Amino acid sequence: MVNEMTPPNPVQKRGMWPPKNGREYKVLDTDDWRNIAVREKIDALDLIRFNFDTNVPAQVNWYLRELVGCRQTRDGHNYVFAGADPSKRKIYLPPLPPRDPQWGDIKSQKILDAIHADLSKGPNFSHADVVDIVRATMDDGVVTLQELTDLGVFAKNATATQMPLRSRKMVQYLVDQVQNVFGAKGQISLNTVLKRYAAGVVVDFLKEESGGAFPRLDRDQIGIDLLLRIANPGIMNQDRTGICGPMALLYSVASDSPVSYAKYVINLYDKGKASLGAIEIAPSKACRSYSPPTTMSPTDWVAAAALRDSDNWWFNVDKDDNGFVMNIASGAALGTIEEWFERSGYTDIKSKSNPLRGLSSGDLTDVNRYYAEGRRVVLRINADLLNAKTQSDWSLKGDHIVVLTSPINLAAPKGGVQFTVFTWGQGTFEIPQGAPLSEKDLLSHLYGYIAAKHL
Repeated sequence: MVNEMTPPNPVQKRGMWPPKNGREYKVLDTDDWRNIAVREKIDALDLIRFNFDTNVPAQVNWYLRELVGCRQTRDGHNYVFAGADPSKRKIYLPPLPPRDPQWGDIKSQKILDAIHADLSKGPNFSHADVVDIVRATMDDGVVTLQELTDLGVFAKNATATQMPLRSRKMVQYLVDQVQNVFGAKGQISLNTVLKRYAAGVVVDFLKEESGGAFPRLDRDQIGIDLLLRIANPGIMNQDRTGICGPMALLYSVASDSPVSYAKYVINLYDKGKASLGAIEIAPSKACRSYSPPTTMSPTDWVAAAALRDSDNWWFNVDKDDNGFVMNIASGAALGTIEEWFERSGYTDIKSKSNPLRGLSSGDLTDVNRYYAEGRRVVLRINADLLNAKTQSDWSLKGDHIVVLTSPINLAAPKGGVQFTVFTWGQGTFEIPQGAPLSEKDLLSHLYGYIAAKHL
């Protein structure tokens, strides 16, 4: 029997239903007082009292039947929202706190909640507080355009005494880089559990105050760029430094094991050494002291140049008269890249290399089979293949490394072949770029492949 008792002076007779300034909420069959209260970040008993001016269970049950239309119980004693009368099934949520004019333009409730939680501890934000506010936007795995806009408003509206200059620059760098990399309508998508965990590792890295082993590179820029590459490894870009071989491995690791990639970059920056599986990487002082081109992400430099420099008998970091890197244009041998894949944890590696002539039609069939098996497939090509004007020219050697990101369609709708690769900061670079590309012309530019399984 339902535990029910009529209140001595019901709220509806006292003009207290609906509650003053309450926000109407239509209850769902899956709702209960506790989960609604958790979402609203209030105590469940306070939510009940706000509605019915009592916490006496028997009186609450009477109100649930009379005002909310509840008819069902699970324990035989207390009403639940499931099955309530559709014409009544609603309760009321307390009013939101008044908006602080300083943050009035911020629309994201997550950001406002994080700001007010920090301000409840004191009038100013520490750098760790600001990082945690950025973290709050990532709780659901997506940092939307509106949330990025609101972070920019937060950094702009905080006074000079409220927010450290470092923190302000970090937030603005995040907002600017998302637009630069993903476009005006871009957002950060951490769409797997591993990506969200890796992002948490990066957030902890951003809180640190100390400098790193790369004295000319900024911790916050490293961390923000790392966060964006966890979200989308396809934006990695070697710029003018000619380190496409390391980029192929790092793109693959970041795609398959974002946590390993994040820890690799963080350990390099903090300690000057790191490992990728069984690869021990300790870049030279010259590499760690170098300032990459301003057009290149410092994260891409740290991750790829350190790997390349670990075999420094054939790689040397230096500058020419224009300040660009010298002695790194000659690409890593396909055998070296294959060894990197194996030592970093990839298995059952299949490979083929014809340094002086292109591959055959049968090789394309093998490559497509390996891609369909879920392997990471790396191609050694001549870079003329990437240019509409030169894609059909005859080439003499492989001089560029790309990663296959689609099957090679051997019967494209417009004729010829068609596929996409990761290269130069584009995860789905389309080949061909110009007129239809024949299989013969593709093969004349294709000099080898590596196909590796990730555990």
